[in-house]
Amino acid sequence: MGSLGHDRGGTGVLTDGETTQLFEDILSHPATGGEAGLTLFRDGVGVEWRVLRHDDESLTIGLGRWTEPGPVGDGAYVLGLERERDSWRAGGWGDCHLSPVLKDGYAWAEVTGYRGDPDDTTITAKGSRTRVHERSRPRSVPP
Repeated sequence: MGSLGHDRGGTGVLTDGETTQLFEDILSHPATGGEAGLTLFRDGVGVEWRVLRHDDESLTIGLGRWTEPGPVGDGAYVLGLERERDSWRAGGWGDCHLSPVLKDGYAWAEVTGYRGDPDDTTITAKGSRTRVHERSRPRSVPP
């Protein structure tokens, strides 16, 4: 059975046959197969997929149900691929929890109250810095 998603990103970077083979290789690899079978391919290699980003050396695939704004429901994963000669190999993966990325030197703040005049263009905010919360990072995959 081939993959359900056919490069929905419209990039032409991968074919269904290439992704099926790549997914089967990940499942059969001793270092990655067990975890991949419980997460990425729990229903087999016929998972829906789409290319999210690519360049000459790397490729990011969204697995599971995705729409234009992003992942839909549980079971969406991001699979990072790295160029290895004329093919791709898994570089890592993780579940998909999209969140804003802060620029260096910035931190999240929680606004707990504010004071302002409706006719004014500024407000005075009271709050505090919050601890940085890291989402799960993609897992590193051995070569």
